[in-house]
Amino acid sequence: MTMAAGNDLSSLRHALDQAYRYLSIRARSILEIRNYLSRKGHSEPVIEEAIKRLEDYGYVDDMQFAKQFVDSKDGWGSRRLLFELRRKGIDQAIIDEVMPGTSVEIERCRRLAVAYLRKLGPEPDQAGQRRLWSYLMRRGFSREAIESAIRWTDESQER
Repeated sequence: MTMAAGNDLSSLRHALDQAYRYLSIRARSILEIRNYLSRKGHSEPVIEEAIKRLEDYGYVDDMQFAKQFVDSKDGWGSRRLLFELRRKGIDQAIIDEVMPGTSVEIERCRRLAVAYLRKLGPEPDQAGQRRLWSYLMRRGFSREAIESAIRWTDESQER
């Protein structure tokens, strides 16, 4: 986009100012910024130029955003992380690179299971185990991770 006209330059500055404020709250994906600027009434060429400049200046990077997002969601399983990253417009190749491995997911699931079981008391009954299973499913953990975590907590309680 050529910014020859003063009005276009003014629109771009306004879009960039709004994007900077939006980014000052937390890191955002490119899609989040695009949707935000669109809701604010900016034209598509102005939005594209603003995003291009934000990328050039290093303010927007979907790879960095995805890494930070995954690291900050320690209590989430891979299914929920995958859903949220897709919803935020992150490319599948980036998602594949930043998603935690199976062993990391199982460890996260175990930590959550232990914390949840502490709240239930010394030895949870079958209903408590079902509530734990449901809790971990809602957090987006895979069936395999949940089974492993429950087996692990059962074994550690027997010791």
